Amino acid sequence: MPNARRIYLTGFMGSGKSVVGSKLAERLLVPFLDLDALIVERTGKPIRQIFADEGEDAFRRVEEEALRQTALRDRAVIAVGGGALARSEGMQYARANGIVVYLKASADELATRLMHGQQDRPMLRSSDGRPLGRSALKERISELLAHREPVYAKSDIIVETDGHSASQVVDSICARLSDWRASGGGPDRRKDRR
Repeated sequence: MPNARRIYLTGFMGSGKSVVGSKLAERLLVPFLDLDALIVERTGKPIRQIFADEGEDAFRRVEEEALRQTALRDRAVIAVGGGALARSEGMQYARANGIVVYLKASADELATRLMHGQQDRPMLRSSDGRPLGRSALKERISELLAHREPVYAKSDIIVETDGHSASQVVDSICARLSDWRASGGGPDRRKDRR
């Protein structure tokens, strides 16, 4: 594993963090952690229920605490929710404690991937809780991405995922991690379009 003990996978909902993270951890022979699963385990509530009962601000506080707990793990691949590193403080914390890999996907690709999974994603539903149509979903994703992209762009490594299988994305991440290590762990934010 490269110089950092933890690899944080970030990106929008549907970018493949859980699937890619699991495969990457298997390849690197380290544990895989899903921050959302840790939150559910810790609170005893599904994330949509935390949003419904306590609101987004309360969820973000729990999420931040769970993120800080990941630094107690010596070696791991950690998939973090789409909003966990979307604020500068979260990104700074993850970069100080590991390598951050941004799984970048277009709004169009994300809308396709997320069209049938909106019920478990409170940020992607209408104000009355109903699923959005394709056009409205793409618009909502585009709006959220516009706010998050400047912070996501601060990741150590950026990997394009549109049109690529999880295995191809893992191959790309592993190649980029080798480059990262060879450069002495310095910033390498060039996009990989494999």
